[in-house]
Amino acid sequence: MRTKAFSLMNVTDLNKILRKISIVLSMTLIFMSLSSLSKLHGQNIVQAKKWMKEGFYDKALDVFSKNGKTEKNPDLIMLRAICYYHTNQIDKCLADLRLQESFYTGDPLLWKYNGLCLIKKEKYEDASKNLKKYLSLSKSSQDDYQNIILEIRRCGKALQLSRKNQDAFVENAGPIVNSSENEWRPVYSPNFQDRLYYSSNKKGSTGGKRNQKGLVDDEEGQYYADMYYSDFKEGNWSEPTTFLPLLNTPKHDLIGDFNGEGNILYYGLTTDFVFFEYYSDTFSTEYHYDKSAVKVALPLTGEYGDKDLFIFNDSLLFFTSRHLPGYGGYDIFYSKFKDGKWLSPVNLGPEVNTSFDEVSPFITKGGSTLYFASDRIDGFGGFDIFRTAYQNNNKKWADAINMGKPVNSPWDENHFLLAADGMSGVFSSNKEGGYGGIDIYITYFKEQKIEQLLFVDQPSFLDSIQVKPIVEGDSSGSKIQKKLLRLPSLYYVNNDDLLSNQNIALLSKLSENLLIYPDTRLTIYAHSNAETNRDMELYLSLKRAETILSFLIQKGVDPYRMVVKACGSSFPISPPFINGISSNVAEKNNKRIDFSLISIAADIKVNEERNNLSGVYLDDRYVLFRKAEDTLVFRLLIAQTQQMFRSELLNHYQEIYIEKTQNEPTNHYLLGQFAFYDEALHTKTTIEQQYNVKAVLIPYYKGKPLARELYGYMSKTMPELQKFMLREE
Repeated sequence: MRTKAFSLMNVTDLNKILRKISIVLSMTLIFMSLSSLSKLHGQNIVQAKKWMKEGFYDKALDVFSKNGKTEKNPDLIMLRAICYYHTNQIDKCLADLRLQESFYTGDPLLWKYNGLCLIKKEKYEDASKNLKKYLSLSKSSQDDYQNIILEIRRCGKALQLSRKNQDAFVENAGPIVNSSENEWRPVYSPNFQDRLYYSSNKKGSTGGKRNQKGLVDDEEGQYYADMYYSDFKEGNWSEPTTFLPLLNTPKHDLIGDFNGEGNILYYGLTTDFVFFEYYSDTFSTEYHYDKSAVKVALPLTGEYGDKDLFIFNDSLLFFTSRHLPGYGGYDIFYSKFKDGKWLSPVNLGPEVNTSFDEVSPFITKGGSTLYFASDRIDGFGGFDIFRTAYQNNNKKWADAINMGKPVNSPWDENHFLLAADGMSGVFSSNKEGGYGGIDIYITYFKEQKIEQLLFVDQPSFLDSIQVKPIVEGDSSGSKIQKKLLRLPSLYYVNNDDLLSNQNIALLSKLSENLLIYPDTRLTIYAHSNAETNRDMELYLSLKRAETILSFLIQKGVDPYRMVVKACGSSFPISPPFINGISSNVAEKNNKRIDFSLISIAADIKVNEERNNLSGVYLDDRYVLFRKAEDTLVFRLLIAQTQQMFRSELLNHYQEIYIEKTQNEPTNHYLLGQFAFYDEALHTKTTIEQQYNVKAVLIPYYKGKPLARELYGYMSKTMPELQKFMLREE
């Protein structure tokens, strides 16, 4: 019995012991597991701190967000808040700062990052107070001490800038152009007015996801940037079109700029946005290529970090560099092409460049106004867009002016360009309210930037333009200084806009040139949209042209040197309807005054500036009319009146305009631009029979009636003129 009892007791104890052993083993395993996890978390925190030092805040943030201990550890909360700040998640950073403050640690970093976040929120007074508190708790020997002083000064500057009147409206280019990633370096097409090129690292870019070394990394890598373009059609952006694989590579492919003719693209390749390789490619059209891209020899050295290429023309370019001798950080340089090579880069000087970074230069067509981005303290925070004008009187750049709100913000604004008409611009920014990362924005100015409507071959800050604007050799080997005359179009919305401040400035310059060169002859073309009855439309167009004529006469220009051609809607540069829908492009471009010079002197060069419309946006009627103004055509004089001419004929024929000169003060209504005499004669017979008008057939050459004494000489090479002479003379 005892044996049995003893035996049963031993089994029971053994079971108890085994249960105890099992519990002990389980506790041991749990402890070992927790110890291992704790060690793993510790290793991750060390790695996260290392990533923060290297600037990989997004990777470090992922560690802190997944770490269960973060919410209970004020030090980890602060580290996560810093990561939120550097990844531009300001609201989350502020939330973590409030959480960290609840632990009452008295960490001075609370004041620092509260201040920096409040700058992003444009609460500059509160930001300044927080940053000053941080300085009071810090030592002047700290690495960030001087930088915080600069941020405090920036707060004061930003408050002053915020009080200035806004002269522009800004809107995001929208979700078709922009993505949750980055879109930057926008460049207007030189050939298509409404086409925009840019770079983006959106999902699906060439090469897949890659790490910082450029190696494929589907787990932690990011897409590298490709080059795209999008067209603005009928008020909307088209789906972005990517470049062919020849240009888009597994590296970051960054748009640089086009040459003057728009048939050569310059672009850069990089893996780290620090060092670059530059290539060029010749376009056969804007989106097909006829040969392989080649590495290009330019005065900027990508291997040393030179960037932000901007081409003024084929003999002058700008870029930014921090390795060339300068004033600190990135400076803006220019280089001239002479005798078959690019000359050594020249620093733009201390009026433009500072100890801060000056990047992304853009100079207007007039060559006197420079736009650029800088992180100097005269801004709202980060990089702002500035502009400066070159002063010919003292040969210096004026003090740079911050473009203010809403263009600039406490975030980074960069890569600003003016549109060809000076009414709008484009830039990139990571400001709040976008679609993620860096977005492309459009700015619309309340007043036209007329510096973009001017034109010079060389900017005035170059010594050569001050002495010899354009030098050409004549037959005797002597050198002639050739003056460039610009003939920009004047745009209007209503009659009051004809003599707007911008248009007056352009007309004043035109009158000065006409007085300097008295042997020139000016033609004034008045265009409009179809806005009323056809007879009234042409007559109103004439009155607008006469308004411009009167202004020039008041400036002293001889009225006998000028011809008026009132076209109304006869020759629109853009069709009023596209696919049955009213066109905004037509509304914007058809209401304008154009000019051309005839009997041009030998020592001047004329540039007639027109909008570069193409495709469905360009009306063939305008193209044919401009060609007719440069060759021999026949026109029918259908009426000579001192008042408005009314006839059903005006509604049945589109190609009609009014011509008026001081030699013939009556209004001449002219129809057609016939290249063939027989066609003109047939139309003459038809309208005389149907509308009871007496029409006179007149040959025009180079935009004016051909002088009778030239008939015989010109007919030797013009068979149609021979027919006219045989039948009409």
